[in-house]
Amino acid sequence: MKQCVTKSVFVLILLSLSLTNCLWKQIGNGYTTKSKIQVYSKPDDTSSVLFEIPKNANFVILEKISKKDLKQSNDWWKIKKDNQVGYLKDQSRDSNLIFLSVLNPHFGLVAATSLFLRSEPNVESKAIEKLKTKDIVEILEESHSPISVNGKQGNWMKVKSKSQSIGYVFSPYIVIGDTEEILATLSDFETKESGWVYVKNKPSFVHQLYNRKLIKINNEQVEEDQFYFVKSRYVTNEGKVFFRVLKQKSRQEDWYSDIETTVITDCYLPAESLVLSNQYASLYARIRLFEPTEKKIFDFLSKEISYDIDPNQTSIKSFQSKKDRYFIVTTTARDENDECIGCFLPELENIVYVLKEKANTFEIIFYESGSRSAIIDTYAISPKIIIRTSPLPEGDESPSKIYSNEYEFRGEKFVLIKSETTE
Repeated sequence: MKQCVTKSVFVLILLSLSLTNCLWKQIGNGYTTKSKIQVYSKPDDTSSVLFEIPKNANFVILEKISKKDLKQSNDWWKIKKDNQVGYLKDQSRDSNLIFLSVLNPHFGLVAATSLFLRSEPNVESKAIEKLKTKDIVEILEESHSPISVNGKQGNWMKVKSKSQSIGYVFSPYIVIGDTEEILATLSDFETKESGWVYVKNKPSFVHQLYNRKLIKINNEQVEEDQFYFVKSRYVTNEGKVFFRVLKQKSRQEDWYSDIETTVITDCYLPAESLVLSNQYASLYARIRLFEPTEKKIFDFLSKEISYDIDPNQTSIKSFQSKKDRYFIVTTTARDENDECIGCFLPELENIVYVLKEKANTFEIIFYESGSRSAIIDTYAISPKIIIRTSPLPEGDESPSKIYSNEYEFRGEKFVLIKSETTE
């Protein structure tokens, strides 16, 4: 009799656990690249912290709770990790949190010369497999958390390859289709692209697009040892990848006239003849710079920011505070035009980043920019930064008016100490 009761209790426990698990219906998966992400007992950051999610960890998404229902400024996620259930605040702009939605399977075609299938949704994780151009993968889950990887905007996809390997790929290199058959019928196709290439040797031939096919022509546009802006990626039926490259110059007669653009180069070059990068700064640093610290700074900024900066128009100053070393990077945005004569542009070096050296990398502790310029003084008792900006020409205010903000280094950060306006 006692044995029968014990078995009945055991069955009830199993049934209870089964019903409990059924209550939590998974709607997606999550992943964090930052340590100590706090999970709360309620969808409220004043409630108690149940546990913390460690770096490079997965968790299950059970439910999304709308900020309208909560009457808060943020949505919340009900999540589960290691049989613990709690609430995580939605930080849509936080690239350290990646959410992957479960969806009906569809397919993707690789549009890169090669693409690593990775074990986790980050570029530092192990490469499981190297996918080739026009390989087709099954998309199992897709992130709705946009991130920047080496300057390219996109999101992570969880996919299954033809060899049945399951891992993560970055979306800008994938063409999506509803069925495998539709993607398999794609012959020559072109996708939008942004980035830069370096041409080491002058090619004898380039390609132009006629009637949706690439035709080889004599080269009269591309020079050696030059950088070119990338406009698109072209994949042939045979799986060869070409990039449409552009070089152009612009002119503006006065502040209120239209900008006139002259195209110098517009053609297609094969991927194997190019050095390619998503951002100009990292490519320039790889080709032109030899000083290790400068190269590290430009590589770091290329991964952290989404726009191009010009290392050729950049100054880097350093200072020491206590045991820490800081770098003030004064730079300029790099436009796809080689130059714009007479255009209403800021003076050179109008963007400022202050980086704190941390082990083998950096941390951005200050960022400001002005439409005019930035002035740096590292010789003062405390380093100072002055950001100067002016109204745009099309507004009601005079473009000659200058607003100045002065920042001073105090402790471990730069603080605003003075604001003034001059005509």
